[in-house]
Amino acid sequence: MNIDYILLCLNISALTGTYFREMQDQFPEQGLYTVIQIVPDFLNILASVMLIFAIISQYGWLFWTTLFFQAFQAVYFLIFSFTSASLGSNLIINESIWHNLVYSYYRQLKPRATENMVEGLE
Repeated sequence: MNIDYILLCLNISALTGTYFREMQDQFPEQGLYTVIQIVPDFLNILASVMLIFAIISQYGWLFWTTLFFQAFQAVYFLIFSFTSASLGSNLIINESIWHNLVYSYYRQLKPRATENMVEGLE
């Protein structure tokens, strides 16, 4: 989902109105990419709910299933990030812990390619 669009909808002033904002900033046309980006968030919600049930019921297999979903979420995010980067488009827009982990891993792979732009302007 487009973070700028969501923040814009949340910060609507009384003078402009929702309809004007929706006509000015359209939702991304590529719905498939949006759905693919939401999958890790749904996995996180599912894993959290399963972890609560694992704690309440004390079933060991629920705990391991939760751990599997968390690990799968990280791997999915890595694959999606590298695939979108190899296609030449940056499709990562959610700022989550997985985004930060992937970005720090990418900075380790290419140490000088992702330095802060402000440092180069000085």
